[in-house]
Amino acid sequence: MWTKKERFEAVLNHELADRPPVSAWRHFTENEHSGADLFVETMLKWQNTYDWDYVKLQPRASYYEEAWGGQFDYNDYEGVLPKVVKGPIGGVADLEKITVLVHPQSLVHSLVQFTDGSQLAQLGTPDMRIPIAACLFWPRCVDTGVPPLDLVKAGTLQFFAPDDEAFPALKLARRALRERGGMSVVMNAANEAAVELFLSGKCAFADIADLVSAAMDAHAAGEPGHEPFCPPLSCSGDDSLALEREVTILTERMSRLDLKTRELVKQLARAGVDEC
Repeated sequence: MWTKKERFEAVLNHELADRPPVSAWRHFTENEHSGADLFVETMLKWQNTYDWDYVKLQPRASYYEEAWGGQFDYNDYEGVLPKVVKGPIGGVADLEKITVLVHPQSLVHSLVQFTDGSQLAQLGTPDMRIPIAACLFWPRCVDTGVPPLDLVKAGTLQFFAPDDEAFPALKLARRALRERGGMSVVMNAANEAAVELFLSGKCAFADIADLVSAAMDAHAAGEPGHEPFCPPLSCSGDDSLALEREVTILTERMSRLDLKTRELVKQLARAGVDEC
């Protein structure tokens, strides 16, 4: 009989175990702001009750928005999130504050700016195993098998303001943020479908942005408030069954929108974007 540690370490080392490690995590909203001792006690009770192979310490779900200036009422929860007093993004104008940098070397993965004007950068070898491991095992750092970054070999790091003509998809991303209404789903699905066509030799690289733009135009031309429009959730977090039903409905609508967009992109590519 394998121990939990043996099972977990075998998977991290890309070895076969007796079975996959099993765990689950959840938010304990009633104890998130009650101090470290109660939080630890709650997490240990969760672990001991279900005897998971490993446990993930789960911070409150609002911490990422707090970092961007979000304000919450922690005495009034709506599902796993406390009631929003002031969101980090209050309107379309706030979206213009999001800046994009072109970094050809792809070695700086994040930058945090402090009030004293300094910036803290996270650098690493561009390999998706690092962010995947960070998502699964945070705050623990695990061996991903990725070689460490050699700064001497990396050489000069460059940053440029983006050229919208050279990177036309940036305009489309900003449009999706402004218009919402399922537009981000359309953009993502259209992009993936267009890239698939390009990789299979069925369209040119320069056609990708045109196909995405055409798919977004087609979605925008649809009647607002009806399919495939995807509205935000409206039910109260106090009614868990109602919330589950509405999440299911919204997920199904997004899935249909995704599939419909992918098919539309194939049709546009066959007919030629300018003809549609």
